[in-house]
Amino acid sequence: MAAKSNSCVLILGESGTGKELLAQAIHNESERKDSPFITVRCGSVPKEWIETELFGDEHTYQTGKLELADGGTIFLDDIEQLSMECQIRLMNFINTRTTDHQKELNVRIIACTRKDLLHLVDTDCFRSDLYYKLNVISIMIPPLRQRRKDIQPLIHGYTKRYRRILKKDVTKIEKRCLEVLINYNWPGNARELESTVERLVNAADGEYMHFSDLPGDILTSYMSQKYTGSNGTQPFISPEIIEYEKIIRFLKQEHGHMKTTAALLNMPLSTLYRKCTKYKIDPKHYHEW
Repeated sequence: MAAKSNSCVLILGESGTGKELLAQAIHNESERKDSPFITVRCGSVPKEWIETELFGDEHTYQTGKLELADGGTIFLDDIEQLSMECQIRLMNFINTRTTDHQKELNVRIIACTRKDLLHLVDTDCFRSDLYYKLNVISIMIPPLRQRRKDIQPLIHGYTKRYRRILKKDVTKIEKRCLEVLINYNWPGNARELESTVERLVNAADGEYMHFSDLPGDILTSYMSQKYTGSNGTQPFISPEIIEYEKIIRFLKQEHGHMKTTAALLNMPLSTLYRKCTKYKIDPKHYHEW
């Protein structure tokens, strides 16, 4: 649907979920596929330079990325990082489709964020009019821990890629190693999984990727989530996991409403926001539309 349209797209998702890959896929399936796909990483450009990056500078004859993307797609990564002044200029461009010098441009805008933009709108950190203009087609990419069925195919794909790049004969993975990879929560999502598989392929001395070569932080985190108690039957669940599941349960019950969830948890709203950030919980996942 997104590829067939020329409307703005807002892609939501945690860091490492593949938001830019999705934006590129939308462009590649659209009628603009033979035209430019230009990426602007809003968080990597100093705020005082971002307007020049997007709109250019007539004094230095610098061409802006919007003009370079004419006929194609511009992907605005970490859109929440734009300054208020730049948000106003972008809003004006979306409304008129012209530059400050009245040059008409045919540019499709795809933006992405890992933040809760509605919360930023409520706290006057992001313009509401720009949010609604960008949020025509909204796509949420779930974190890897919520789509575990994707983990094994990704492992297979990454293994195939890095055995070719690194010229290794790796084709198999130890059962214990695979169990950890499938059940680990992957806070860095697919990016972290890819890095881990690359490490395992590097460390392999034959056809197998080994449990012993897993990064220590992944093993420590995984074992803290779940391990067998002294009687061999009762699993130990860390306090963090208990707290995580409790927050999720009440968010589902309250359809993502943070104030009532905080009251049920008997904690200040600011503390709940902090914990949601810590556990990478997005309340919008539980809204009832």
